[in-house]
Amino acid sequence: MKRIAIFLTALLAIAAMSSCQKEQKPEFGILSENEFNVGNTGGFVTVIMHTNQPYAVTTSADWCHVVVKQPICFKLQVDENATLSARECTVTVESTDEFEPVLITVFQDEGQLFFRMDESEKTKTFPAEGQTQTVVMQTNMGDYQVKSSEDWCHIGNRTGEGFEVICDPRDDFGTRTAVLTLEMEGLDELEGVQTPVRITVSQKGNNMILNPVFANDSMDGWVSEPEGIFALNDAKWIPGDLGGVGHDIEINSGNGTGFPKPTAPFSGYFLYHVDNVTPGTWTFSFRSQRGSNSDFTMNAVLRNAEGALTVNEPIELVSNWGTNSCIMTVTEEGAYDVGIYVEFSSNSPWFNLIDFKFE
Repeated sequence: MKRIAIFLTALLAIAAMSSCQKEQKPEFGILSENEFNVGNTGGFVTVIMHTNQPYAVTTSADWCHVVVKQPICFKLQVDENATLSARECTVTVESTDEFEPVLITVFQDEGQLFFRMDESEKTKTFPAEGQTQTVVMQTNMGDYQVKSSEDWCHIGNRTGEGFEVICDPRDDFGTRTAVLTLEMEGLDELEGVQTPVRITVSQKGNNMILNPVFANDSMDGWVSEPEGIFALNDAKWIPGDLGGVGHDIEINSGNGTGFPKPTAPFSGYFLYHVDNVTPGTWTFSFRSQRGSNSDFTMNAVLRNAEGALTVNEPIELVSNWGTNSCIMTVTEEGAYDVGIYVEFSSNSPWFNLIDFKFE
């Protein structure tokens, strides 16, 4: 019995030593192939490791990246091949000095000719003071030209990733428009590309409302119809980015205005008179904040010299000095009153409006 116990003890010891030797035996290699082929659109490659050693992975090309690395595997991301040539990248997997590095080669097919431009890039809006913007696109088709229909709209630097559009500043009013046409050899032969490629550039004119923030506590140029419904806010709440310049309007509270506070239900206009408005598309905007329990509806309006009124869609005021805007279409040149029409069903509505623009 004693001999059996000694034998079992020795056997267990041998097994334990063998297990320790197996656990401590260093191993390093890969179970995957050492060559991979990837299409020209790019993709991912996963390499399965056979190792119990730490390792590092480097690539010889910046279009092949290590995106995941774990003890049992690592993953490579291969970018789209925008060139017209096949290419290859050497991936080096290294461990300790005890092992030779493992080399993996990633082959990628040659790219195809392409041209891409999102529809949102085909419309650009510029302020009256002028600006430089970039039309974003992607192409590997070589040189191209962009022609402008107007001399106030210029083309700057051009690359395969886009081109600059530069609009001159202006001192007049109304929106002006330029059309840019992109020309490139072979573009009309590409499947899925609608030619000609055109970009519409709109530049706003200067603000026709000359008293947009009620400077010097004045409502010059503005009228309230009926008189006394709208008034300057005696608390003078204005956005911080105006630098303390200006005032804001509200529903007449009756405090020192000379008019009684209106009683619901009531309605009224707040209008600014502008002359020499040219036909075209105009933007009317202002900044606002409102009370959460205020019950009213508001519309932007445009009234011509004959009194014909155009009422736009309802405006939903926002809080914390958000910007409200609407598009107005003028068909005949002349004088207009532009502003808001409000209907109230509450005796305690409140809102604050400032920074009016008609451009």
